[in-house]
Amino acid sequence: MQTYFIAFLMLSVLANAVHCGPVFIWNSEVQPKSVFPRIKQSEFLEVIKPLQETKMIAAFLYSTLAFRYFRCGSCFPFLSQQTPAFFYANVERPEKALSSLNVTAHLKANSDGSLETHLVCEPGKLYLISLNELKRSSNSLKSCDDAIKKITTATNCAEAAYMFMGTKDELVEPIGHLYQHHQFSFHFSQFQVHTADGLDTIQLQGMNVSGMDPVLTVEFKANNSDTALTFNVLLSNGYFEIKAFKYNETQYYVTDLYAPQTSSYACGKIELHNDKEAIILRRVQMQYDKDKRIADFRFKDPWTCEAFTSPAIISGLFVAAILISILSVGVGMLMSVQAPTKYDSALGQNLYINVTE
Repeated sequence: MQTYFIAFLMLSVLANAVHCGPVFIWNSEVQPKSVFPRIKQSEFLEVIKPLQETKMIAAFLYSTLAFRYFRCGSCFPFLSQQTPAFFYANVERPEKALSSLNVTAHLKANSDGSLETHLVCEPGKLYLISLNELKRSSNSLKSCDDAIKKITTATNCAEAAYMFMGTKDELVEPIGHLYQHHQFSFHFSQFQVHTADGLDTIQLQGMNVSGMDPVLTVEFKANNSDTALTFNVLLSNGYFEIKAFKYNETQYYVTDLYAPQTSSYACGKIELHNDKEAIILRRVQMQYDKDKRIADFRFKDPWTCEAFTSPAIISGLFVAAILISILSVGVGMLMSVQAPTKYDSALGQNLYINVTE
């Protein structure tokens, strides 16, 4: 009996630890997806199959591609300029999903980013192109970007859909769950409490929403204790806002956690501190629906927590202001230089030049 229990527990862990990866799609119009919730293989195939009927598909595969790499704007200068472009953050084994379709050929890019075989620009063609050979370069991500540019330019196919995705099974943060109650939807992947003894992961369950507009009270019960995570959602002037979280009888205040009711709020990590401990919410996305939710639910366009006035940007603006000030003073001094109107001679009379304005 104990053996069966251990085997069941291991299967449960493996079932929940689904490997997901990012997928970047461009040069084709596809259905936008929410930022954090997982996209299943069947859902991903529903997007790809209509494209294969009308376009050639070229999927570029890189084994160590991760979600965090797309936060580097300078790593992909070519991909960052592509329109239309769509980004799926968590697709369940995207390479396996494409392999279930009718694949035309499995190709591999050389170290210089070229292909030995040209792509045929015909509807229904599906090419899986490995870029793993470029790992040896000093800047592998930039090399992948250059190779993609080189191959797509050489193909010169107007009716084509291009993808860039990861292939290595990489266990990242837990996928999380989507909770919905009445008009409020809340998704998070992990809730942790950081104390002096270490970092503990708390399992939250059973979201309950009480109250009425304009103040809603949201509560999550913790299944390993009698405590609960609660917060209030304030509705005013077309926005919804959260000002504080409460856990274990402790209030954690937060600022700038708000979004228009026409959008959802998304943040990769919310970390709140007090004197002795901290709470951490990972991959948070929430939204308030004024009207009744439709059956095919999808989060609205995200209002992210990435602030424009970050310390790095403020420092850059400050240094730029100083340099511009010094440059302005220097240019002004150069512009004030004039031809001399008097020449003094130590041996003879002084020479004066009359200047008429």
